[in-house]
Amino acid sequence: MSLLLTRQIIFFDNTLQTFVFLLIVVGGYGIGSWILLEYIKRISHNLRKKSPFINRLHISVTIIQLSLLGILLFIIYSNSINCAGSFSFCMDSRIQSVSVNAIASISSSVILGLFSLKFFLWYKAGNKRTVILLLFGLATITLSMSILVDAMDKILLQQVIEEKSPSGTLPKSSYIYKVDEKYGGQIQYKVENEDTTTFYMVPTSLIPLHKFLVYLVSVPPYLFTWIAIVALLHQYYQSWSEYV
Repeated sequence: MSLLLTRQIIFFDNTLQTFVFLLIVVGGYGIGSWILLEYIKRISHNLRKKSPFINRLHISVTIIQLSLLGILLFIIYSNSINCAGSFSFCMDSRIQSVSVNAIASISSSVILGLFSLKFFLWYKAGNKRTVILLLFGLATITLSMSILVDAMDKILLQQVIEEKSPSGTLPKSSYIYKVDEKYGGQIQYKVENEDTTTFYMVPTSLIPLHKFLVYLVSVPPYLFTWIAIVALLHQYYQSWSEYV
């Protein structure tokens, strides 16, 4: 759904965007996380006793998820108090929104990086002809880098410009992806409120780097993942054929 929104295939007004946001927070970060963490806690009970790595990882993920849920609940509270009529276009909690993106991206990258290290160590310690371990190691490390680079692109390369909104402006947002000489860069996202209009912009000098990073995070993770899965299925098929 986020992809459809950012590509301007579908358009949501304030009410629908608010509904989707609340659904993600309550359903995804709240109920969904609780169910998933409880399930993992039960099935990994014996494994966590044997592996300090898995045990620490489980505790870390639980803390991170609760922290993200807490920040998101604060955003809901803040937007409800300060921007009741334009919940989805409220900029008062922008710092908290950025922190959610940063925490989620960094923690995901670290966790995937640790898993990739495990894959590489297993590959090194075992039979090096087991290429599947190497492929999954490459898939997880490229996915880790993809998440981290994408977050850095959005947080560090983008600049935020605020200006006073014209009289009579109605709250709305739009993805533009066009170069505007007035602001000296590519306007990617625009949020209009009654008081201020906020632009998320990539400066002209950084557009080539931005495009390179977009391509970098788009292809390698999926390529290595597909190759690893195909190799795994091929090995499974060969093993299954031997018993038939």
